[in-house]
Amino acid sequence: MNTSRAVFYLIIAMGVVSSFSPILADSINLSSGTQDVPVDTVFTTVTQSGGTLTGAGKITSSGTWTWTGGILQGTDGSEEAVAQGGLNLSSSVKTLQNRTLTNASGSTATWSAGSIIMTGTDATFINDGTFNNTGALQMRRIGTTANFINNGTFSKKTSTGITTFSAVDFTNSSGATLDIEKGSLRFTGTFTNAGDVTLDASTGLLISGASKTHTLGGSITGTGIVQLSSASGTHNITGTYDVSSTQVFNGISNFSGTSATLGNTSISGSSTTANFSGSTVNATSMSLTGTSKSNFTNAGTVNANSLSIASSAEATFTNRDVNISTITVSSTNSKLISSNSDIGSTGGSLILTTGGQATFLSSSTVTGATATINSISSLVVDDSDFNIATLTMNSGTSTFKDGGTFGGTTFQQNAGSSTFEIGSTLNGTNLNVVGGTASLQSGSVLNSTNTNVQGGTLILDGAARTLNNLSVTAGTLRGNSELEVANNFT
Repeated sequence: MNTSRAVFYLIIAMGVVSSFSPILADSINLSSGTQDVPVDTVFTTVTQSGGTLTGAGKITSSGTWTWTGGILQGTDGSEEAVAQGGLNLSSSVKTLQNRTLTNASGSTATWSAGSIIMTGTDATFINDGTFNNTGALQMRRIGTTANFINNGTFSKKTSTGITTFSAVDFTNSSGATLDIEKGSLRFTGTFTNAGDVTLDASTGLLISGASKTHTLGGSITGTGIVQLSSASGTHNITGTYDVSSTQVFNGISNFSGTSATLGNTSISGSSTTANFSGSTVNATSMSLTGTSKSNFTNAGTVNANSLSIASSAEATFTNRDVNISTITVSSTNSKLISSNSDIGSTGGSLILTTGGQATFLSSSTVTGATATINSISSLVVDDSDFNIATLTMNSGTSTFKDGGTFGGTTFQQNAGSSTFEIGSTLNGTNLNVVGGTASLQSGSVLNSTNTNVQGGTLILDGAARTLNNLSVTAGTLRGNSELEVANNFT
């Protein structure tokens, strides 16, 4: 140990210490043992590679503070340590115990090596200046409370690995910047953002604090990935959100900001719910798997190139204008549910396969070029308009309930079964029955220009019906309706 202790303690012994004027001292260099700083002291430099630096006084370094090992200690977290001339964090493990360490405004901290352990009842690291994390490192809480508060600029640089704040609560304050230039930052404590988070390409913001409530306000933008995976936790995304990729698995994620641009999006897991209530949701693609549930509520738009729903996942749209080019529902118990929403896009497609289910309720409108029902899948249209140009039934079931209308061009029944119940309507140019069964029950309306039975079974029940053109070349036409053909019958 090498300090200016002779002058330091002589001043104390002479009784000239003022509580308003910190003592000025030379350097302190601590490698072992314990150094007590009982009163507020400003050192020229502080170097610690081992031992314990402690005391009731505020410890300030006007020059470079180099911390490569040892313990920086207080009693209850109220004691301060301030680096005013730069902070070098390197080499081996360092422990912050019951003290607040601040990298001052105008000072640059560089964390290049060695874990930082936060221990005791209250350990806090505050960055008011510039903090550069250049390694794939760990700051870990093993005590009661540990916080990292960024009021300046925190940058993840150089290393493409992951730096983890393990059980440390991290706050990016209003006006502060969290800049992820290389690699990723993982937060397993509570993450709170009120400032700006920026992500460069191939970087990640990884939030996984189990049973925590995370607040993602401010602004989160860039070309990297945001991963929300807090088991039994909640992620509240309330601010500007515009990234290239979003991965949601575990916990509840609430996107309530005015606009959310998600990029390529995956929502998965067995206990995952994603709620979208902001007015605009944009995604390049969306993939829903596992037993995850995604709820799009409140008036507004959802825009995406594609939506894939698999496993036992569910997507529910309520009061939404949904512009998605390709929608695929592809597994048993996977569900698309629409209530009072406009679904689809000009030239778009809807594919139900391998047991996928789609239900359109309460004045929903479905548009697009093609809809294909395959492999024991099911389509339900209830009090809604299904205006996709060509609906092809290759398997499974379609049911049009009271108020349900097919308003496309061609209804193609190749296999499976389709039922139009009382109060439903089949419009369009062509009703082609090639295989399977199409049944129009009593009280349904058939307004198709051309009705063609080329195989399978067409059942027409109920009151007398007038058909424009009827062609029966194979298959079966039956039912208890009295039929009249207005134009051509072959």
